[in-house]
Amino acid sequence: MYSKLLKYDMKAGRRTWWIVSIIISAATVIAAFLMRFCVEYIERDNRSVFPIYSTILFFVAFLYIMLIAYSMYGLLIPLFIRFYKHLYTDEGYLTFTLPAKRSTILLSKTVSVSLFSLMYFAVIAICLALLALVVPPSEESGQIINPVVYETIIRIIGDLKEEGWLGWIILYLVEGVLFLAAIWFFNLVLVQFCITMGSVIAKRLKVLASLGIYFGINTALSVLTRLLTLCIQIFFSGGTIEVLQNLSLERSQVLLALVLFGLIIAVITMSLTVYFATRNLLERKLNLA
Repeated sequence: MYSKLLKYDMKAGRRTWWIVSIIISAATVIAAFLMRFCVEYIERDNRSVFPIYSTILFFVAFLYIMLIAYSMYGLLIPLFIRFYKHLYTDEGYLTFTLPAKRSTILLSKTVSVSLFSLMYFAVIAICLALLALVVPPSEESGQIINPVVYETIIRIIGDLKEEGWLGWIILYLVEGVLFLAAIWFFNLVLVQFCITMGSVIAKRLKVLASLGIYFGINTALSVLTRLLTLCIQIFFSGGTIEVLQNLSLERSQVLLALVLFGLIIAVITMSLTVYFATRNLLERKLNLA
């Protein structure tokens, strides 16, 4: 039953994903060639047109960044609205008549929104790579793709390999990606938890209650993060920083990798705790009557 539920959730959300992906892709192509056009004229050192094209370049880059930053809301908001309607409105009566456990329904919706997020970030990565290859003008006239970015990356990789840093840099990049993915997943399950909690404690104005819980938890997390940052600053203001400075390069590399790994484990633990709390509320506390 889980596979059928997941297939249904993916089918229901794919239209939204396609719309967002097409908009981002089209905007990337337009922005890439507009920015390429402006950069070419700026490089000609024509002072009469420099202010005009530099202003255009700034606004195109600014609008593109804003589109990338806020396009995820165009994807996630419809998915979470559907999550709310299918579980916590009158549609929930029909949803819970399916021959599947509530935990299975929640798992399907969590996996589907995670997969859509993964595909969204894949589109963003491809678009940014295209932007990096097209915007820098090529030395040969008429050539659209400038291989300078690719060649620079290959050269940097070669230099890191010679210095013995390549393996560590790859490890740090992998840990960084995993950490960001864990943070993203935590935010996804946190929204689901707030929607569920708001629907459990409020008979009316469930959406308003969910929003209040979400902003309350985010505020509390912000305060805790600042307190943790302050504690870290106090910790390193003593003799600890001198001890770290005296560590060998190999030990420093290992220490950094362990710190990143610990952060990943901490965020994953928080995410699973929130997810199972949502499942517990859905199975034992939710009453649509």
